[in-house]
Order: sequence, then C-alpha cells, then structure tokens
Amino acid sequence: MLNIILAISLITSSLFSIHSKEVKSISHQIKLSQKVRETSGLIYYQNDVWTINDSGDKANLYRISLQSGEVIQTIHIQNAKNIDWEDIAQDDDYIYIGDTGNNRGNKNTFRIYQISKKHIPKQLTNCTISAEIITFQYEDQGSDLLAYQHDFDCEALISINGEIGLFSKNWASGNTNYYIIDKSTGTANKKATFASSGVITAADYDVKNDIVFLTSYQYKNDSFFPYLVCIKNFSTKRPKTEEYQLEKLNHFQVEGVCIINNEVFISNEETSHAPPSIHKVSIKQTTKLQSAP
Repeated sequence: MLNIILAISLITSSLFSIHSKEVKSISHQIKLSQKVRETSGLIYYQNDVWTINDSGDKANLYRISLQSGEVIQTIHIQNAKNIDWEDIAQDDDYIYIGDTGNNRGNKNTFRIYQISKKHIPKQLTNCTISAEIITFQYEDQGSDLLAYQHDFDCEALISINGEIGLFSKNWASGNTNYYIIDKSTGTANKKATFASSGVITAADYDVKNDIVFLTSYQYKNDSFFPYLVCIKNFSTKRPKTEEYQLEKLNHFQVEGVCIINNEVFISNEETSHAPPSIHKVSIKQTTKLQSAP
C-alpha cells in the first residue's frame, strides 16, 4: 500500500517547490488518424500506443502505430458507453478507462472500466469484449456546483500498487487533488493536494523512477498554454513537484502522456490550431532517469 504522502493525510501545495525548468527539445512525433482526433489519454502496451476519444465516440479503445499514426486495432467495450472518457491507465493485468469528466459539475457518480489484458488479441484483429465496472463518488464533493468553477472534475488516472489514483482538474482552486479509490465502498478518498499552474489533463506513473508525469494547460485569450508536471519521489513522504512550460506546444490542447522507453510522450487533440498529434518531450532532469530492466 502507498505510504505516499499518506501519513500526512492532506498535503497542501505550499509544501512543494515548483520550479520553472527548461525543456531541452520537443520533437513532432507524428500526426494521428482522424479516427482519434479527440485523443484523450495514452498508454504504451505491446510496443504500441493506445488511446481513447473524449465524449461522443463509440466505446472503443484504439491501438496506434507510432510509425504511421494510424489505428491498427480497435477494441470495442460492449457494456460501456463513452459519456465523458478522459484518461487511461494500466497495470500488469488490466487497462483502466476513466469516464470521469465533469466540466459542468452536474455529475456525482463516475465510472472506470477495467479491461482484462488477456482478452485483448495480440494479433492486430478487432474484437468486442466486456469490462468490469468500478463506480465511485468523491468523499468530499458538495452539491450545486457551478460549471467550470469547481474541483470535482478528473482527466488523469494512474494505477499504483494495485490501486487506482485520480488527479482532479481543479477549476476553482487551481491546484490538483490526489484521490485513491476504495473499491469496496466506491469512494474516492483525498490523500494530497499538489500545486499546478494549469488544469490537469492526463497522468502516467513511472514506477522505475517513482515519478508521476502530468500534463496541464492554462486557457487564456482563447488559446492553450501547456505544461508538463513531474512529481518525484511520489510514493514517499517527501514528493517534489517540478513544472516544465511547453512553449513549443503553445496553442496545443494537451490531453495525454505516457512513458515509452524512458522518454516522455505527449498527445494533443485536434483544435483549430493543430491536428491530433504525438510529441516526444526531452526535459532537463535534476536526477537521471533509470531505464527499465
């Protein structure tokens, strides 16, 4: 179980130092298929990236070629509905899809679809499968929330030590709250608060280096200004937050992040400024990342 910040019950953002770090490079990786123009979340599995679309699409999980950007496999989840899918996460056995979006503040019950990896064909064949459904509510969510003025939206999931963690998209406070879902009670329990310059849109956990990577953006003057947030020493009592301003991706709506062979990859959905794409981001780490064995 996580010791994470957990002995401290709730950690306020003032306990973390946020540094503006330089980005070494951002390389345009590839333009994505129009089938995933609302890409919202990334994982790396079976040597390919996988993504989902935001609300309005069929309940599909898409496998993407990093060489062509095309969809090479589609997994349809027959007992699911894409109401407001926002992120995906994985562990050794499962893929998790979070129907957790709540921009307007009119939802108080949320779903995560848990998909067994053993049901996904290794061959590039499309298929239909069922998922287990995890429902939850936030322990501290109030009522009568105002659209885009509350803290009970979520677009970022991780799987860590057998538990599902959520990072909230805090429209009101400007930080992000970290929750762990208690599956037995269907409750998302708040464990920490981290500072963030923008609203959080995706997450991935690098277990080898004990770092959580988050994407975020500020929305100003009808455009997007994105950041990469790194929380180091995540599973300890002394996490440290650093931010990297992604100036080369200004005006891109970043919505997904994953670690591939020790490198950070970020996706953006289609907007009037940019097509759906994946980018590789190199940052100046204060500690060198270790490659997975």
